[in-house]
Amino acid sequence: DVYNANMRGSKCTAWEGGTRAFSFWRWPGKWKPKVINNLTAHLDILPTLCDLTDSPVPSSLENKLEGYSLRPLLESSKPIEWNPKRILFHHVARWPSGFAKSHKYAMAGVRQGNHLMLRSHDCGNPECLQYMSQCKGLRIVSQGNKNMTYAHGTAQYHWGVSPREHWVLFDVKKDPGCLNDLSQEKPGLITTLSVAYEKWWDNTFPEMMAKGGDLGDPGERRKMATRNNKKRPKNKK
Repeated sequence: DVYNANMRGSKCTAWEGGTRAFSFWRWPGKWKPKVINNLTAHLDILPTLCDLTDSPVPSSLENKLEGYSLRPLLESSKPIEWNPKRILFHHVARWPSGFAKSHKYAMAGVRQGNHLMLRSHDCGNPECLQYMSQCKGLRIVSQGNKNMTYAHGTAQYHWGVSPREHWVLFDVKKDPGCLNDLSQEKPGLITTLSVAYEKWWDNTFPEMMAKGGDLGDPGERRKMATRNNKKRPKNKK
């Protein structure tokens, strides 16, 4: 087990400690060192680079980009409000091939501002549990096991299992350890974020399947789409 800045969760989990990452930006002579705490994502990198270099976003991508330029945050001398209503989604998305539909709510999360809405449980499909996967790991933890990947002796905390019946909600700024569930106190926020998640999944799932997100043998690591498995032609000399 390793120290994780008081955050709950480790790699391979949907908790804050399994999804949050640092992003370092440096421009000597242009930006002064500072810490930015706004909710950002990898989706923002391309729009930011295009903005900083005065490069237009390719027209073929313009309507597909979901990110925002970080330039206002990077250039501001003080904290500013920036896309406060933004909603981000994450999903561990590790399942035995052929079981994708069962995992809609297994190890998923939604972020808005300082709030994390989460479901951390196995998919509930008994056929899935016969294969070594994240679901099987969560089932073992739910039965009292204290050891899991990156959490030796602390699996009950870092791989914590949430109720299967509903989402849980945490304020990760005030409660980085995610110990105080706010779902009963903020039903309106739960409704807003869960509706957003349903829409996101319904839009994302078909595209994921079309790109090979459920191919292969369930007893093996999921294979990539056939088109990606083709050998690249050798460069002619």
